[in-house]
Amino acid sequence: MSIMKHKNIPLNVLKRVFGTVFIPVMIYAVIYLAARANGITYFGDSNTWRNIFLNFGLTATIAYALGLQIKNGRYDFSGGAIMTLGALISLYIVNHTVENAIFYLIISILICTALSTIVSLVYVEGKIPIIICTVGMAILYESLTLVFNRGQNLSISNNPALNYLGRQLQPMLILVAISALIYLIFNNFTSAGKKAQLLASNQTAAVNIGINEKKNVVITFMLSGMFYGIASVVYAGQSFQVEVVSSVLGTVSTAFGSMLTIFMGFWIGQFSTDAIGIIFSSFAVGILQYGIDVLAPTGYAGAFKNIVMALFMIIFYLVSRKGARAIRYVSNELRLRKKENENAPL
Repeated sequence: MSIMKHKNIPLNVLKRVFGTVFIPVMIYAVIYLAARANGITYFGDSNTWRNIFLNFGLTATIAYALGLQIKNGRYDFSGGAIMTLGALISLYIVNHTVENAIFYLIISILICTALSTIVSLVYVEGKIPIIICTVGMAILYESLTLVFNRGQNLSISNNPALNYLGRQLQPMLILVAISALIYLIFNNFTSAGKKAQLLASNQTAAVNIGINEKKNVVITFMLSGMFYGIASVVYAGQSFQVEVVSSVLGTVSTAFGSMLTIFMGFWIGQFSTDAIGIIFSSFAVGILQYGIDVLAPTGYAGAFKNIVMALFMIIFYLVSRKGARAIRYVSNELRLRKKENENAPL
């Protein structure tokens, strides 16, 4: 029996590796062939990979922040507003004190954590439904961008001392790795992370066994705010400028543009863990985003990107559900046949 188990180990590893890398490899292959068919020969060069990794970094850091809330049963619509207001306040402080990227990162994390904590306190003390609470706080924070610094936009596009955390691959990938590690440790190795998942799966039962829901919500929002602080630095570094928000809920797309990444990451995560799944789904989305920029007609990249991303998310959700059912069905059939063979008389 032990020999049979030992033989199955390489097969299980191969299944996990294949399930983890299949989607990004498939997307890259399809876009590469489409580019070649249209006479585009530069897709796949060093500049391509640089742009893919830049898209990957921004998508991943946002996905860890929003994914933490979704995993724990909450949709946080205030994330984009927290990132934007946090970036404006952080840049203002740094521009008037010390222009240092590490100092900027620390300030951004502290401010975004504070803004996210305020959202959690309004939610738990006000006993407001999560959607109404986070939408209301998003509108409030967006309004504050128009008041803060007299409603002026801020930019670090020409300041390499600050923007390199979002524009240079090595420091940006370090930020992604830090986010992934914190996400992994919190969800899998901390009491607060496990309690959060119990609350998400069965709130009443979790409270009845003594879990302090209010405390757990605040802890989760604080950690989410820390992720938003990291994402805000990458976002500001890659943007031409951080703009004030003049339209209601204009920041929702900033965070919720990572929804595809999160759902795909959770699906890929079944082969390893969500932290790794989000890395590979962010990579897949980074390839898809740059591929659309390459293949879309001139001037229509933005519109095509929204359409393709929306359709891809719907199709992926439908296919992954049906695929998961098919996999379960096939697995059950194989188990039954194996038992029948084992019990069959010699």
